Amino acid sequence: MPETKAEENMSEIKPEEKKMNKKYLFIIGGIFGVIILIIIVVAIFRSCTGPGTNYEKTERTMLKAAEKYFASEGQDLPAVNESKEVSSLELSGGGFMKDLSEYLVDVSCTGKVTAYNHNDHMLYVPHLDCTDYKTQHLADKIKEDNLVDSDVEKTDYVSGLYDMEGTLVFRGKNPNNYVSFGGITWRIIDINTSGIIRLIRTESEKKAISWDTKFNSQAKKAYGINDYKNSYIVEKMNDDYKDFKDDNKVHLAPYSVCIGKRGATELAVDYKIDCASVLENQYIGVINSSDFARASLDENCVKITNGACTNYNYLSDVAVETWTSTALKRNTYEVIYLNGGIAAAMNARKTSTYNWVIAIEGNEKYISGNGTKETPYLIGTDSKK
Repeated sequence: MPETKAEENMSEIKPEEKKMNKKYLFIIGGIFGVIILIIIVVAIFRSCTGPGTNYEKTERTMLKAAEKYFASEGQDLPAVNESKEVSSLELSGGGFMKDLSEYLVDVSCTGKVTAYNHNDHMLYVPHLDCTDYKTQHLADKIKEDNLVDSDVEKTDYVSGLYDMEGTLVFRGKNPNNYVSFGGITWRIIDINTSGIIRLIRTESEKKAISWDTKFNSQAKKAYGINDYKNSYIVEKMNDDYKDFKDDNKVHLAPYSVCIGKRGATELAVDYKIDCASVLENQYIGVINSSDFARASLDENCVKITNGACTNYNYLSDVAVETWTSTALKRNTYEVIYLNGGIAAAMNARKTSTYNWVIAIEGNEKYISGNGTKETPYLIGTDSKK
């Protein structure tokens, strides 16, 4: 039978042409595949970069924006030992970041960043307030974990955070007040009404030093002069501060060291005596004569010289032998040091070890930890001192 026209045309397609047609089909299919892949990647990218629920990432964005904001023309950093706030609206309005709604699906969110000038070392702290998330600050976390109910009896000896005339004080044998900072272990002493958290280093300095070494005209000997603000020990604190890394100095908040003097009969565990006079804007200091006794839950600890103050007291394992910032009124050369936790008088020229006392902002963002020895609260990146 003769071939039809169509059959003739089909028979005219050579094997080489069939291979070329298949090749073009593969190319076209590949192009479509790439287009679909690009669409999928774009969709995934948009889902990742569009509004979501990554609150901590948004906090980091706010911090970077705040740093640019304060470095921009027309803006000034807060003065030394002062702070300033900038809202997320100001940051987005100035083009330093997008509106919060561009980062978060929760449209209720408001935010701000507080900049603290710690002796020309800047600390930036975010605060994000949303329906489903709120930045947790360190002081708030510590209170949440440790605050002891006011109806707890003192004789129950419950370790924790006690409200003492507005200042929150850690007391008892085993409170969860451990902190890891600068590669060093610390214990929290208290949180004052301004939210400043004081910490004491758990290990004393190995080398004993004199409180002061000046010639004393009253004693007619080199007994030292018991004026803390002009003493050798405060000079030593300032030198110790210089050795801290800048990354850690960022977290050292200025605080007031209590330098009130005690009369010979003023032995009560009374913080008002110690803090009748203060030296402001210090970055490292030592404890005052009430700090140790105040941490005890023993009802017989009513004077700073009572041995009972070593009972139910975590500082018994910390401040074994240490200088205090407290001097005596009866002369110009005697100061108080703790010997086994019990306050005693000694002329300032004598030597004793000491424990650093520093302060941090209670407003610092909570990172991790629960205050136990195994899992202490973490400040900063935990780099070495």
